[in-house]
Amino acid sequence: MSLVVRKAEKHDLLKIQRLMARAGAQDTAIDEQVTKFLVVENDEKAIIGIAGIEKGKKTD
Repeated sequence: MSLVVRKAEKHDLLKIQRLMARAGAQDTAIDEQVTKFLVVENDEKAIIGIAGIEKGKKTD
């Protein structure tokens, strides 16, 4: 089995939202930032994982 990690594209949005819903994660504002995510695809081109990094606010 090979895996491909690539930058998410706008057409991946629905698949990402479905994956997050299955995982019980909240998908706040994903539609605005989908291209800031990475997706992991299997041999069948199914998205089986995602990664997103959000810059936090600086705290003192």
